[in-house]
Amino acid sequence: MQKRLSSILPSLGLFSLFILGMAIIQFATPDMPDNDGFYHIKLAWLMRMAGLKPDFSWLPLSMVNQQEFDDHHFLFHIALIPFTYFSDLRIGAKWAAVVFSGLAFLAIWFLFHRQRVPYSWLWALALLGISDAFLYRMSVTRAQSLSLAVLAIGIMWLLEGKYKHLAILSFIYVWFYDAFPLMLALT
Repeated sequence: MQKRLSSILPSLGLFSLFILGMAIIQFATPDMPDNDGFYHIKLAWLMRMAGLKPDFSWLPLSMVNQQEFDDHHFLFHIALIPFTYFSDLRIGAKWAAVVFSGLAFLAIWFLFHRQRVPYSWLWALALLGISDAFLYRMSVTRAQSLSLAVLAIGIMWLLEGKYKHLAILSFIYVWFYDAFPLMLALT
């Protein structure tokens, strides 16, 4: 029990630091960093309120019109549903971006750790200062941050020869984000 706890504590500590760092960035302004986050959190709210395939009649002249609507971020929107319980969806979307980017950084650390990269925790923490463009991408309420987490886990399983795990993750990735060919390219 104590050995298991000692292996979990570094993960929780790093995750807490990632959450803290991204929360400082995210809540430096009350505004959302981009407009897409409004769409994603509202669609997740609609899925919570009206079912997983809500009627979508609001953008009849766009590619997301009711006749052709296809949620190519379906699992991402499912992951956003818990954040729709905030009284202000904007705050929920901001917290989702913080948590999802924290999970992405944690997955990268886990990849480094499993590959026995020296000072893996330090390299992972360096992600919080890598570049403003990267931090911007991790701060928006879009699927990129969780996509990065999925790719890091996929690379880890590829390097470890866990091909059945990788196949299942790849299947899930298709339902999650439309950049799923990246998994094939990495493989």
